[in-house]
Amino acid sequence: MPLIINTNVLAQTVQQNLARSSGTLAQSLQRLSSGLRINSAKDDAAGMAIAEGLSTIIRGGNQAVRNANDGISLSQVAESALGQISGNLQRIREIAIQAANGSMVDSNRSQLQKEVDQLTQEISRTVQTTDFNGSRLLSGASTLTFQVGYSGSGDNRIQVSTTDLAQSLGSPSPAAKASSAILGAVQGGSSPLAAITAADQALRKFVTSGLTTTVGSNTYNVSGFTSGSPAQNAAWATYQAAEAAYNANAGAKPAVVLAAVNNAAANAAAGYGWVGAGTGLYSYYQSMTATGTINITNQALAAAAVVSVDADIAKIANLRATFGSVQNRFEAVVANVQAYVENTSAARSRITDADFAEETARLTRNQILQQAGTAVLGQANTAPSTALRLLR
Repeated sequence: MPLIINTNVLAQTVQQNLARSSGTLAQSLQRLSSGLRINSAKDDAAGMAIAEGLSTIIRGGNQAVRNANDGISLSQVAESALGQISGNLQRIREIAIQAANGSMVDSNRSQLQKEVDQLTQEISRTVQTTDFNGSRLLSGASTLTFQVGYSGSGDNRIQVSTTDLAQSLGSPSPAAKASSAILGAVQGGSSPLAAITAADQALRKFVTSGLTTTVGSNTYNVSGFTSGSPAQNAAWATYQAAEAAYNANAGAKPAVVLAAVNNAAANAAAGYGWVGAGTGLYSYYQSMTATGTINITNQALAAAAVVSVDADIAKIANLRATFGSVQNRFEAVVANVQAYVENTSAARSRITDADFAEETARLTRNQILQQAGTAVLGQANTAPSTALRLLR
């Protein structure tokens, strides 16, 4: 090897090796400080792309778990409110059974009615105020959709249907204490023809009858005709708090839909009177007032209230079972998604996370190389000075 002064090739070689060991040392320090093997795409381009896809799944799955937990909370709120309503209904039933006892007089029943009214109002308040983040759970029928998967496909959604208890609880009281009127007449005739039932949010039917008009719960019996079927040449109509005149054609069974009634328990009464005749066969005037109460002021009403409350308790039990089942499903979703996220996180970890044992060994090696390179560079820098000895 020639002895030269202007170009120190040995020092340049040492510098390159020292720079290389310094770079790997810096990389080891970065990995150990961040805990990641891949800190940028240059570290592993393919691994970075795969890890980003896995991160999308993991973050989406974590949010899906939170969404499902919201569904659990919603179900718990609804089920708790239904439990309170069920307890109030049980108390109302207990009072109704007490009022149905023959040892009671109507004045006693009037006192019991006060507690029933208060419990009924509390049920109504609970129904109207039970909500989750602004969504009413018991006073508005709607469908809430929960995203419980990391992707936006329909298979990763759960729908929860809320109910409208204000429209479904309660049933009509007998007509003795009602305050509404049904009037009907045949054109040119003198006999009332209408026979209806009290409204409990189901659609009822007008049918022809004799002089006696029947009002009650689910009453369709008409003298001379099959129960629940309209007489020939009669008109069908749903009656819900409105008045109307309808002209029916002979032999036809047309339908007339009137305005809606919002009630928990409707009271209706029948009466007779004259109305203006239409141009066809029949003309109807109908007016109904919903009181929304459970009436136990006499023995017959108390006995009927027991049947009505039993139906309501069954509805509440069914709804509680529904929300309980939904809650169990959400809990299963949470467990499933958490397991999926856990396994996906493990896969991402194997790609991106640094192995501290390996990186520590690499750090030690690079530190030794850097120290050795620094020492050797000092020796290489002194090599040209040997030429001075030749000049002495």
